[in-house]
Formats: sequence, structure tokens, C-alpha cells
Amino acid sequence: MVQFRNREKEILFKVVYYGPALGGKTTNLEVLHKITDPDGHTTLTSLKTAEDRTLFFDLLPFDLGEIQGYHIRVQVYTVPGQVHYNTTRKIVLSGADSIIFVADSQPAKMKDNYVSWENMKANLMANSMNLETIPVIIQGNKQDLAGAVGEETLLKGMQLKETFEVVLSSALTGEGVVETFKKAVVKSLVAFSDRFKLKQKGVTGEKLESSLDKFFEPFKERVLAEEDKKIPSLEATVPLVGMSEEEQLSAALKSTTEIAEQYNEVERLSNFLSARLEEMKILHEIGLKSENINNPEELAVVSLRALSGFKKNLSYTLFKLEKGGIKPILLIGHGADPLFQLGNTSVGNFAVGLIEKKEPERLDDLELRLEEVTGQIFPLPSSVISLFLGKKETPLYAIFAYSAVKTGLSSYDEKFLRLFQDMVSSKVAAAELFLEIKKCNDELERKVIERTAELSGTVEKLKELDEIKKAFLNSVSHQIITPLTNIKTRNDFLVRHPEMWPQKGREFLLDMGGSIEKLQSLISDLLSYNCIKEPITGENCNMGTVLENELFSFAGKLGEKKIKVSTQKEGEPVEYPINREDTALLMRQLLDNAIKYSPMNSQIKVFLINEEKRVIFSVRDYGPGFPKEKREFHHEPVSDKSPGAQAFVGDGLGMGLFFVREILSKYRGSMHIDDMNPGTNVLVELGRR
Repeated sequence: MVQFRNREKEILFKVVYYGPALGGKTTNLEVLHKITDPDGHTTLTSLKTAEDRTLFFDLLPFDLGEIQGYHIRVQVYTVPGQVHYNTTRKIVLSGADSIIFVADSQPAKMKDNYVSWENMKANLMANSMNLETIPVIIQGNKQDLAGAVGEETLLKGMQLKETFEVVLSSALTGEGVVETFKKAVVKSLVAFSDRFKLKQKGVTGEKLESSLDKFFEPFKERVLAEEDKKIPSLEATVPLVGMSEEEQLSAALKSTTEIAEQYNEVERLSNFLSARLEEMKILHEIGLKSENINNPEELAVVSLRALSGFKKNLSYTLFKLEKGGIKPILLIGHGADPLFQLGNTSVGNFAVGLIEKKEPERLDDLELRLEEVTGQIFPLPSSVISLFLGKKETPLYAIFAYSAVKTGLSSYDEKFLRLFQDMVSSKVAAAELFLEIKKCNDELERKVIERTAELSGTVEKLKELDEIKKAFLNSVSHQIITPLTNIKTRNDFLVRHPEMWPQKGREFLLDMGGSIEKLQSLISDLLSYNCIKEPITGENCNMGTVLENELFSFAGKLGEKKIKVSTQKEGEPVEYPINREDTALLMRQLLDNAIKYSPMNSQIKVFLINEEKRVIFSVRDYGPGFPKEKREFHHEPVSDKSPGAQAFVGDGLGMGLFFVREILSKYRGSMHIDDMNPGTNVLVELGRR
């Protein structure tokens, strides 16, 4: 019956080997122990008689991992084969979760098999156990002997009408020993899952069998080694006075059972605690050695070297994860598997494929296979653990820990390696962060120096702009006062001398109208200057519509000079995220310049082209061309200190191309002025983001 040890978080299963005397029950346990535990981490306890025959039982604990947070352990018992030990058989059989009936395959032993089977059925009934509900595996042992019978003859000799699973084996060589035991454990776990309705929690029979297959995989092809190990024996206790022989036997069995269980439990706990203490020591040592290391790679190498000194049964390969691949850094261990030699690129190919297939935290779920460039598939070691160091999302290093022996890595090895990963990974991430902070500090220091230089230049520029501002205001004052003075002078003269109206009236009014137009142009320039300083709204503007409106506003000037305008628009509608006022001002300035420098009876060509990555606005005139010596001056507002300023007196504030430049700077556009001979082509380009 399954036992729960809640304090230890363990579920204990009991498997009993039953069968006739000298059928191979004890040999099964001895061989199973040597195959699954060659290093002797657990103790096989044997209680024997003076004739060296099994008297009571053999006890062998197995740890099969976890289920629902509990560790699964299996204790294995045998019953004595001699008939006069039936009381012992009955007591040992009590509470069994599965039975392995070891039948002798020799033809002469068919009757013994039958008698023992019937005895087992009787003892099950005595223990209130049902053969129909308890899992039973029949092992046909001694198949290595000449004349051994097959499965059909074996079952017929035992007079079995029911169907039972049969495994043919040879306990002396180890053939079929692990397979038989695995089947019994699988049946026990499946029955346990059904009984406690674990299927509803995702614990299905298929998953349990798959987990056990993985656990027993390293032992599948192993056979019994030549060397033999002495099995510790405990002598039977002295008969108790005043009790019958059967009562004495039962009492002795219970006491020695408790002694054997306690002995194994103490030894298991001692080994467990010793191993955990060594693990804590190595983690402490790693912590001390890596305490003052801020280089991630040095930290990973130092930690791995310290780890290898403790887990000497494992080999390790350290890789640096890089964009597009990995870089091997260090190989530690015996490297018995040639696929993992550092000089062989196979492991590199394997690791790259492993990392590309899934996210790092899910790599352990992969079936570890490696395909050489030849196309051949090689099986990798039965257990490879991937340890990732650094940030969880973007690890910097990978360690592949593996064992060259077929037993692979134990669950405790894996837990310890995960603990190592958690500790070292945080240190590597901290070291990586330290380097990033240092890099940021260096970059910040560089930017501070650059920014300081920029600010120094900006201060000088501000001083220069302040001078320009003063000159600009002086120029504006001069430009405004002149036409105002002219208007006031003409107006006063006509008011004082009304008799002069017939001779001077028309002339003065025309002169005053010109001054008024001049003032309107100046005011328009000032308003435009404020307009281009407005922030970008981000709304799309239909530039084609704005162009049509601006051409309509220039109809009078075009008519006066008899200039024909041809417009070519491609990719309509031409929409661009630019303020409508900025669009109008940009087009107005370029059209005004073209009209200004075009002779009578000429033409102007206007292009508005909408492309995927840019918008082009171009104005082509056929006049003498925009003077080269004046182009650079028109990029700044004219002041009384500007070279060539006098050349622009009477042309507003001389801010045409300055406005264009400011607008293009605002939208990260560009302008090109090309001499076409005759005429000039001014091309403005606005890129799309």
C-alpha cells in the first residue's frame, strides 16, 4: 500500500519479488542494484540464513523524481523461497503495490513455479489483497540456460488462465532485469494515478511512462559487471522465550525490517546531507572568488573552474552567445564524448541550432540531437543541462553540462546546477550592467564635452544673432520710416496747397500708393516672420490646392508682365504634413522671385511632384537668372551691416530666401538653385519620414 511521508514530501511504493526457491529473486535485486547504482550510493541489505539462502527480505530504495511536489521512492523486497518461511512471505507481501513473480524457466521447475504461484495467491487472500487489482509481472528467469522454456510453456506449467505480462530474462547477465522492474513501477504509478484521480491534474499514464522511460534510459543496455560487491548481512535475532516458533519468526522479521529500513534511511540522509554540504561549500567558494570581478567573461570562467573542481563526474562547455551564432570559450572535464571536444565544431553547430529553435528558458524541453554537415544524426549524451548566465531575456553566456557515463545527471545534480545558474547568472548580469553603466558614463562624459563645445558655440551665435537683431530692427525702422515720410510729405503738401491738385495731385497720389504698397510688403514680411515660428501641427496639407490659390493671387503681376505659367502636377493629391501657412509662404516667395526676375512676354514652369519618399516643388524661369552674388545674402534678413544690403533697398526686407530656408529647416527639407541658361530653376525637396 502506498505510504505518504508528508514531512519529507515523499510517496513510498513497495515492489515485492515472489517466486520459488533458487528462482533468482535475490540475484535480480543484486544485479538491479549493481546496474542502477554502480557507485554504491545506496545500500542493498540482505538478511540470510546459515545456508546462505534468503531468509527475510532485501531492501533497495530508488528515487524516481517528483510528482505533484512529492518525491517518488520505491522500496524493493524479496520473499524467501523455502516453504517453511511462509509466515515471512505473508508479512513481506503485505502492502505491496506491485508484484514481480520470478519463475524458473528450467523444464524441471514448472511444478515449483505452480506451487509458489498458488502460495502467493493464498497469502494475498490472507492479507485481504486481490490478485485482480494488484499489478503482477511474470519474469521468466534463467533464459541463458540450455533447454529454457518459452513464454507459452511457462504459463501453461503454472496453469494460468488469466493474461499476465511476461518478460524473459537472465538475472545473472542482467538481461531483462531493468525492463521487468520498470514495468512493475509503471503499473504501480498508473494504478496510483487512477486511484487518486491525478489525470484531472494532467498526470496521465502516458506521461508517467514517458518519465520512467527517460529515467531508465541510461540503464537499458547495461549488463552485470564482472566484479562483485559484498552485500552487508544482518544476523537473525535470538528467539524470544515464551512465544511460539511462528510468533518468534514474525517478531524477528518486524524488528529486523525496522533495523534495515532505519539503517538505509540514516545512510541515505547522511549521503544526502554530505552532498548538500559540499554544494554549499562550492557555492560559497564561487562567491568568494567572484566577489571583486566586474568582467562578465572572467566571472563566468572563474565560476565554471570552481564548479568543475567539485562536480568531477561532469564535463562542461562554456560559450559566449553572440548575434548570429556562438563563440566557444572553455571546455572543462574528461571530454570522453568526441562530439563535445572544443576543437570540433559539432558542439558549436549543436548549440547554435539549440538556441535558434526555442527561447533559452525552454531549451531543456528539446530532444538533444546533432546533425553533422554530412547529414548524419548522432545521439548526444543522455542528459545535457543548458545553463544560461546573464539577463533572462538576453543571456550572455551558455554552459552545457553533461556526463560521459550513461547514467547521466541525477535530479540532485540538476537542482544544484540550477542553483549555481541562479547565483552566477545574477552576478554576470550585474557585471554586464556594470560595464553598460561604465559605457554610459563614458558616453555621457563625451556628450558633456561635446555639448559644452556646442553651448560655447551657441553663446557666440547668440551674440552674433543679437547684433543681427539690432541691425534688423534698425533696418525695419529705416524701411518703414521712408515710405511713411513720403506719404506724410505728399499729403501735407496737397492739404496746404489745394490749388496744386490739378498739376501735382495725380503724381503725388501715385507716389503715395507706391509707398503704401511698400508698407504692405514690409508688414507682410513681419507677419510671415512670426508665422514660420509657429510649431508644426502635423496635419496633412493639400499642396496642390495651396499652389492654385497662390497662382491666382499673382494673376495681376503675371498679367502686367505678360508671363505665361505652365503647371505640372504628378501623383495628385499631393498631401504632406506641413502647416498650410508655411506652404503658402514657401510657394509665394519662390513664385515672387521667378516673376521678379522674368522679362516681359516670357514663361514660368511650375512642378509639384508627389513621390513615395519625397515631395518636390520646383519653379523654373527664363529670365537673366537669380544673381549668384546675391544668393547667399538672401539667406539672411537684410541689415545695414549685410554685404550688398543697398542692392535690396526698395525690395521689402530682403527676406525671401531667408523665409524659404527657415521653413525647410523646420521640415528638414532642402533647396537647390541651378543655372539653366537662360533662367534659373529653384527646386525644393521635402522628405517623407
